[in-house]
Amino acid sequence: MPIVSLSIGRFKGISRDVTIDIRPITLLFGANSAGKSTILQAMLYLRECVGRRNFNPDKVSVGGAFVDLGGFKNLVHQRDWASAQIALGVEVNLSSIDLVDYYELGSGDEPHYIDELSGRARSAKVDISLAWSDPLNCVILANYQVCINGQPAARLVTKPTHPRRPLLEYNAKHEIFSDADDTAVINLGAAHVDSIEWVRVKEQSLSGASPGSSSIESTLCSWLRHLTSQFDLGEISQSLRYVLIAPAEYVLEQLERMIYLGPIREAPPRGYSPPFTRDEARWATGLAAWDWLHSEGSDTEIGLVNDWLKQSHRLNAGFRLHRARYKELDVDGMALQALMTHSSDFLDNVERIREEVNDLQIKTRLMLRRESDFLEVQPQDVGIGISQLVPVVVASLLEKDGLRIIEQPELHIHPAVQVGIGDLLIAASGADGIERTFLVETHSEHLILRILRRLRETAADTVLPELAITAEDVAVYIVEAADGKTEIRRLRLTDDGRFEDRWPHGFFEEREREFFGDLPEDIDEQLDRFFKP
Repeated sequence: MPIVSLSIGRFKGISRDVTIDIRPITLLFGANSAGKSTILQAMLYLRECVGRRNFNPDKVSVGGAFVDLGGFKNLVHQRDWASAQIALGVEVNLSSIDLVDYYELGSGDEPHYIDELSGRARSAKVDISLAWSDPLNCVILANYQVCINGQPAARLVTKPTHPRRPLLEYNAKHEIFSDADDTAVINLGAAHVDSIEWVRVKEQSLSGASPGSSSIESTLCSWLRHLTSQFDLGEISQSLRYVLIAPAEYVLEQLERMIYLGPIREAPPRGYSPPFTRDEARWATGLAAWDWLHSEGSDTEIGLVNDWLKQSHRLNAGFRLHRARYKELDVDGMALQALMTHSSDFLDNVERIREEVNDLQIKTRLMLRRESDFLEVQPQDVGIGISQLVPVVVASLLEKDGLRIIEQPELHIHPAVQVGIGDLLIAASGADGIERTFLVETHSEHLILRILRRLRETAADTVLPELAITAEDVAVYIVEAADGKTEIRRLRLTDDGRFEDRWPHGFFEEREREFFGDLPEDIDEQLDRFFKP
């Protein structure tokens, strides 16, 4: 699981720095407009910053027309764009990769030195802060910091009032710099905090390396390469560039693998054919899932999707997908005429007929086949629930590592199918050696109840192997709005499927009120007994 946490501060309703632990399944619950989507949008914003150096986005590359962030001034907390800074960060687990593979050697680099760093980075965290700069009249990267193995390693600080004189510092006590020569640095003696000793590289007035958004698409990593080339880094040159750039490259790779599936999924139009050019923004509306089914998925992969759709112990949606490949014969062509008339011309012209058929283009038609009577229909001919469900299933099962951000997978879906989505997330997150991670915004009580059930069954050793799950695999967050601010808290789970912390009003007890009328005054104590072991 490469991405293990997301940090957010002063972003929309989030006033203070918070960290969201990302588990194989991370669920966000809360009332409407509480701020659940804020967390998802923070991840989309971070992708824009790292992948395109777009610090002031309205549209985002994965959101299409569906996502409009409105730019920095709209995103900063309480719209205090003149003084507040948005903070975003992501931590990655490096246990499955060697970070040195993400460092591109420069012309003066010594390969043997980088080889000595091989395997030493077990985790990395990249933090950025964004601020408005009046001199440049744009949003700038005010702070960029990298931590390696939980310890700050290097940072780049830019004052909004002096945006062309960034300060570059590294932690001299970090193991990577333990043998660094200090001929090109200034020791900041007052900056000692435990295992941190910030050392500043001599200041440099830079040209052609604006900390603001790029007017042409470029990554944060390419900008860092250009910027560090203008500093006199002395003996620490190679190690400092490695610390600043390699983690950002790996973070970028993970963010670019991300799939964003919005809450309103579209059914493909009648007679649909996917575009020739792949567009990741089509995932936002779910159409990319139909594109994949139509043209990219193998028969085996589509078979797995169908297993989940049709099997009674899974989603039991009542339909399966059928991809038919065919050729169209010209009614006036020789092949069809010969077949229809049964004339001797068929045998006499068999080679010409074969050539005519071979030259015809193979076409594809994607249909839904009803399980009860095998009737084939188009997606527009069935209830909207299927068009909402299919993209969720495809995104979940896609043989691709990375984060899946899914908003309201339960939308327009029957409760019996919603519980099956819980099983889908569990099975997909641990299947086939593929590191799939799910960040899901949901209102579905049925989904979380199924996950709690699988926790209990796992603890009792009565669950199917593909549905085994532990409390460490799940993170449940409650998002609440209070006094114009967004509060986020995690509800702890036990391995036997109980919550150690109380749910807020608006969940489970609402169902009980509909069954039994007004709840007793001691409902809090009763719920405590239910949720706590």
